[in-house]
Amino acid sequence: MLLYSCGGRDFVYHENISIEGEVWTAEHQIPFQFSIADTLSVYTVGLNIRYTLSFPKQNLYVFMHTTFPNGTQTTDTVSINLFTMDGTPFGRGKRIKELDVPIAKIRFPMSGQYSIRLEHGMRDYALDGTASMGLYVRKPQQ
Repeated sequence: MLLYSCGGRDFVYHENISIEGEVWTAEHQIPFQFSIADTLSVYTVGLNIRYTLSFPKQNLYVFMHTTFPNGTQTTDTVSINLFTMDGTPFGRGKRIKELDVPIAKIRFPMSGQYSIRLEHGMRDYALDGTASMGLYVRKPQQ
């Protein structure tokens, strides 16, 4: 299920998880875990979405369930446009489009292990054409 994980110079964390059969169901939450040591720097947190032209909607709503090192939990909703109004897909690629979406620039409030689970927030139970979802945490530019 793990597509790849990389630890490039710019990334504190970067992982993509493939979705079986390219169909993301409502009960399938995609888990990510990473550690943060530096609480003074501002990081860019973003999503990497890989989808096909069979994706049924123009946009994708994602619930990001975050668990902090002290056990506190939050949920944020993110809306991501995958297609323009005329149906042209965003992203790069042929059969599978890949789109990197910066979500926020944040300063993590505490050091330790963070957990983020992604859940689709669409009305459809199953989203055809969702190949993988990824999460990245990028270091500040120096």
